[in-house]
Formats: sequence, C-alpha cells, structure tokens
Amino acid sequence: MRQKTAPTFVVLAALTSVPIVAASALADEPAPDLPVYSEQIEVFGDRPVIAPVALGEPVSIVFGVGELDIEAAEVSELRAELVLECRKAREEQCGRYKRKLRVEPVRTAEGLEVRMSGLSLRILRRVGVTGRVLVPRWSPLTVDVGIGEVDIRAGDEDLSVRMKIGEITVRVPEEHVHSVSMRTRIGDAGIVLPDRHLEGRRKMLVGARAEWAEGGGDSRVDVKLRIGEARVRLE
Repeated sequence: MRQKTAPTFVVLAALTSVPIVAASALADEPAPDLPVYSEQIEVFGDRPVIAPVALGEPVSIVFGVGELDIEAAEVSELRAELVLECRKAREEQCGRYKRKLRVEPVRTAEGLEVRMSGLSLRILRRVGVTGRVLVPRWSPLTVDVGIGEVDIRAGDEDLSVRMKIGEITVRVPEEHVHSVSMRTRIGDAGIVLPDRHLEGRRKMLVGARAEWAEGGGDSRVDVKLRIGEARVRLE
C-alpha cells in the first residue's frame, strides 16, 4: 500500500435500492436498534455499510481505480468502505471529491452488484482510493477493476477476476478448488501450490497463461489481466 498522505477521508455508500444497516453490526454483539435505510442517502463516518446477501446469491464488485482488499468471510451480508487520500488536490477540492465519491450497491437479475461512482477517471488518478470489501464465502464472486491493485481472499464458490492494468493476488483454500485459469496479455501469471509453483507459459514473449485442473473441490478460479502481474495461491 502507498504511504498515507493528509487529508484522508472515509467515504461510505450512497444507496439506491438495497437496504443498508449501520455498521455497528460489526461489533461482537449487534445493537438491537440498528437503523435501516431504504431511500437514497449519504452516509459519512468511519465504519463500513452493510448490504444483505441471500444464501448463494452472486456478488459483483466493479471499481474503476484503486487498491482493493476483498475477503470472503463467515458473514451474511456485503460490507464495504472506501478511503480517499488527496495527493495532488487541495483540501477544498478533496472535500468535494469526498462528497461525490460513491459506493452503490444495486440488486440486479444476476445478484448484488457494487460499483464505485461519482468521480471521473481523470480525478480518480489524482487521488488515492483504497477499499475493503467483505463478502459471504458461499457467494460466487466477480471482480472487475480498471487500474490498481487487487488482493482477494476467496471463499468456497467460483471466482472471476478481470483487470486492465495492475496487480492481482488471489488466495484460496486448495480443498475448495477444482481448476484455475489465468491469462495476461502483457505481463506475468503464475499459480502457487503447496508443493510447487506453476509459472505461466509465454506466448510471443509478451503475455502468459497458467492452467491447473487437478483439484478435488468444486469451484473455479478464472483471472484475466491485460497488463501487469497476477498470482493465485492455493493454501
């Protein structure tokens, strides 16, 4: 991660059609009087927001730019937060960016989709955005990121990752995985197993492709990266 620079703001989601509860549910003993929001609102603070996820419901995460940490955990909802760091913007500008930046959970026919919105790609490149997302480990997961770094601790179900430019690291329990497929157009790809390392095969000395289909599990991991480096670690 990059070194933090002031000022720093934590930005939480503006909602569309998904009920969200305040993140005091993150405490060991959830509060009995959690407020529930069903209208479009703005929430700012230092805790994540929470969106319920049905058992087995697919989850998609779509971010334009940023450093993203995703973890599949023993939770029954999606929890997300963003931290915006101003690097080349004045404090006044940074405040405006903070008010515009959004995480939008939207229920679609394919499941729950979470998008970053509110700021153009040009502005996003002038600031630093880091995000942390928790998802249920039993949800199939799709991650689509434009530019950045993505670190994923995968769960029990299928995982699909798409990125244009950056670095991808996936950690997944070996017992859950049936196969891994990786491809980079320009860059490196590799699969790290407990007993060996499978480096991606080169094509035209530019991109790489790595395949593994010897697992005893049911899930599939599919990673595609245009430019950069990708690693899948079976643990």
